Amino acid sequence: MEELLAIAFAFPTVVYTALVLVSLVYWLVGIVGLVDMDLGADGAVEAAAGKVDGALDAAEVDGAVDASEATDGIFSSLHSLLSALRLRHAPLTITASVLFLFAWVFSYLGARYLAPVVPGPELVGQLAVFLGALVPAVPLTSLLTRPLGPLFQRNPGRGKRDLLGHTGRVRISAAVGERAQIRVRIGGDDLLLRARADAELPTGAEVLLVDYDEANDTFIAEPMSAVMNDESSR
Repeated sequence: MEELLAIAFAFPTVVYTALVLVSLVYWLVGIVGLVDMDLGADGAVEAAAGKVDGALDAAEVDGAVDASEATDGIFSSLHSLLSALRLRHAPLTITASVLFLFAWVFSYLGARYLAPVVPGPELVGQLAVFLGALVPAVPLTSLLTRPLGPLFQRNPGRGKRDLLGHTGRVRISAAVGERAQIRVRIGGDDLLLRARADAELPTGAEVLLVDYDEANDTFIAEPMSAVMNDESSR
């Protein structure tokens, strides 16, 4: 036990020990509900930047804006680094915690068994262990976090142009050029949309959404009978 603590709190393992402890405190605080944990990378950046901004404002430190921008840059750089290493399958906080833990394990093993046999100055062996710990930690982290990716995918929502090409039925009829109400069912969603056409849209008629007029927030619909006639005439 004494040997483990001695290695854990000596260079180079102490660096990863500190990172693991920070991660542990973060998750413990999150579990007891004292912080609002945002598992997305963007949320982590905004939360960290907000805390730094608040602390600097309270202390009235000169150059607070520059410090805040520097903090944003650090987190953005970390996000870019993890993306380059293909470690962005899971949220930043989870990925970083797993990476730190694996790096700590390999750093400890390296400091225990490898550093003493590396020829040259002691610092050379320590630096080799410090950097070498990341070599197996990165692929193992990627392997472990890859299955978690689908659990944190965000549904961006359905845009109005995503509805083009779907069919619906006229709920409230309209004359030529006027706006009718169209009912469109997609999966379990029952949508009521405003649409107009160059032809009369009687109640109950089946129509196809062919375009969307953003200026008037209105869909352009064509009767399916007209669409089928056009297809058959080609």
